[in-house]
Amino acid sequence: MEPDPGRQHSDDGQWWWDGQRWLPALSLDGRWRFDGRAWRRNSQWREPSRAVLITGGIWAAALALWAPVLMMVLPAPSGVLDTGEETVLIAVFVVVVLLATVATGFAVGLATQLRWLWLASVVGAGAQMVGYVASMVLSDAPSADDFAAVGSIMLTGPVLLGITALLWAGAGLGRLATAIRRRMVRRTPLA
Repeated sequence: MEPDPGRQHSDDGQWWWDGQRWLPALSLDGRWRFDGRAWRRNSQWREPSRAVLITGGIWAAALALWAPVLMMVLPAPSGVLDTGEETVLIAVFVVVVLLATVATGFAVGLATQLRWLWLASVVGAGAQMVGYVASMVLSDAPSADDFAAVGSIMLTGPVLLGITALLWAGAGLGRLATAIRRRMVRRTPLA
């Protein structure tokens, strides 16, 4: 199938028509793009896929909601955790949020440019801090408002660093999986 006259690239920009056949318009690593005359550095920002946006939205909501939900599920605080069940419940929530953060980084690493991780880090830290303040407001403690204010000031930096580290760890695993998949595809003989 030949393209419309005057068009050299496919609709998705991944292929280039040389007059006889379709050729890849992007290098294997996605850093170079053929414009019809020469290979040029591909610095174009690509939008994240719909799957990454949905995953990221669910992740941000989970970061914002896990602490307030935990505050509603746990009984009124008595100063210390009364049973091992409460400790296990808190640990489960924390592990799920940590794994969800790594999984979000993995999805970004698989599907899109890693530049988006910086924005995801800020969004994630903001969502986490909103959840923290909400959980302090829901708390029955007499000085919860003070804890919310002081905690939001003192915890924002460490939370941002932690979320950034987890996202980049997941993205590194995603890029590694992409590289392994590409290597396997290149080794597979065509039938």
